[in-house]
Amino acid sequence: MNKIFSFSVNKVLFLAMIFLLSGFAPNSIKDVELDARVKLHYTELQLAKLKLTAPYKLEQLNFQYTKSFTIYNTKGKPLTTDPKKFDVYNFESFRKEVDKVTFTLTRGGDVVELMGRTELKLEYDKIQASYSDK
Repeated sequence: MNKIFSFSVNKVLFLAMIFLLSGFAPNSIKDVELDARVKLHYTELQLAKLKLTAPYKLEQLNFQYTKSFTIYNTKGKPLTTDPKKFDVYNFESFRKEVDKVTFTLTRGGDVVELMGRTELKLEYDKIQASYSDK
C-alpha cells in the first residue's frame, strides 16, 4: 500500500513539475503535434519526459512513424493501404543497416519500403541539429 501511494505521489509531483515548467519553456522548444501512431506505443508520462529532456526526440518519433517508409503499389493499382494509418512499429526489427527493405502488404500489390538505419539516422541528425541552431 505504501509503495502504491509513493508511486502516485511521485507521478503527481512529476506531472506538476511538467505543468509548471511548460509555461517557462525556452522559445527554442518547438511544440510538436504527435502523430496518433506514436501515442499508441508511448505513455503520456514517457512523452512528457521527452518534451522536457530532449524535445527533438518527439519530432524524430514523428518522422519514424510518418516518413521513414514509403507505401506504393507495384501493379499500378490504387493503394488499398492508407499510409496515414500504417503502423511501422511492427516492421522496425526488419530495418537493415544501409539498404532499404521492402515488404508486400496486400495481394493487390501494395508494398512498404523502409529506410535503412543509416538513412534514418541522417534524418534524425538533421532534426536534432534544427533544435541546436536555435
